[in-house]
Amino acid sequence: MVLSGFFILTAAAEKLPPPSETEYDAGGADGLPTAGIVKVRFNRIYGVAKQKDGFYYGNIRSMVIPEGDIYSDSPGQTIRFPAEGLGYFSKFIPKPGTADFIAIVTSSARGEVYVRAAGAKAPTAVGDEYDKNSGEYLWSVKTDIPEWDQKLKMSVTEIMLYPDQLNGKIVEAEFYVAAQIRNSGAGFGTTISCGSGHAYVPVTFAAEGKPFFMEIAARGNSNTIAYKAFFRVKVDSAGRVSLEALGKRASGSSDSVTYRW
Repeated sequence: MVLSGFFILTAAAEKLPPPSETEYDAGGADGLPTAGIVKVRFNRIYGVAKQKDGFYYGNIRSMVIPEGDIYSDSPGQTIRFPAEGLGYFSKFIPKPGTADFIAIVTSSARGEVYVRAAGAKAPTAVGDEYDKNSGEYLWSVKTDIPEWDQKLKMSVTEIMLYPDQLNGKIVEAEFYVAAQIRNSGAGFGTTISCGSGHAYVPVTFAAEGKPFFMEIAARGNSNTIAYKAFFRVKVDSAGRVSLEALGKRASGSSDSVTYRW
């Protein structure tokens, strides 16, 4: 994933307590404490997507130790984090189409983040560094927002990371997995994803697009073949993202484009 552009930090500074001396692994049997700030170790983050409240949500997980011959990718810890943390977390999002499941889940826990208990909401990541002198939590990697007017080719995962900038735009998006086809009003629907560890996005399409998505769904969760199509991005008032599939090919000028399957 390549991030470019410029991002201005606008979040108001908040005085937070120092972290606990106890450290945790994401998804550990004991869970996280219900108060205070703790350091959590992890090696990957799944299903990252921006929500209506302006925060990103994802599930951080730690290194898997096999039980005999079985590698079980058990649930981790769901957290939320501000846009300032996206630059840091983006390097822990699995690459689209990654098929080497064992390599991903057994990699070392090189990620560390300070997480604050958030009551009824998911725990909130406040930074990956803590400055003892100032008492501030910081993000070591700057978050850059892509300049989408210059690039409207992306992965479906990127759409979920930047839905506000893409709302209403037509993009050519890459994905790897499609779920079972269903009837959806006057057309059909499914959900698509960039594979294991990536968020699923609902898609609607006309009957002409059904063979395309049926072929992908029939392959199951293979994560090995990349597919591309043109989609119109939609974000509703509740912040839910959906896509309208228009076709696999586009022809015509920028003022009059025709999409075909």
